[in-house]
Amino acid sequence: MEEILSLELLGPPRAARGGMDVQVDTRKAVALLAYLAETRVSQSRAALANLLWSEYDDDRARAALRRTLSNLKSALGDRWLSIDRAAVG
Repeated sequence: MEEILSLELLGPPRAARGGMDVQVDTRKAVALLAYLAETRVSQSRAALANLLWSEYDDDRARAALRRTLSNLKSALGDRWLSIDRAAVG
């Protein structure tokens, strides 16, 4: 049976993998996952950092993105995210 990742964005945001809630450490992690799922195209790391952490300087925003991506990867595994040095999808 194929494992399914589901996102519920009406009401409190919820992500589930194989029917089990995905636990992430911040609301921005869920926002990042929702944005990537909705756009369905890889986004540059710089654009994502600026979108979600515009109040931070570039270095701090990129660091926050790295932490968030690490958390999402731990929660989701390798199958659902495509992450490289330049882009995330």
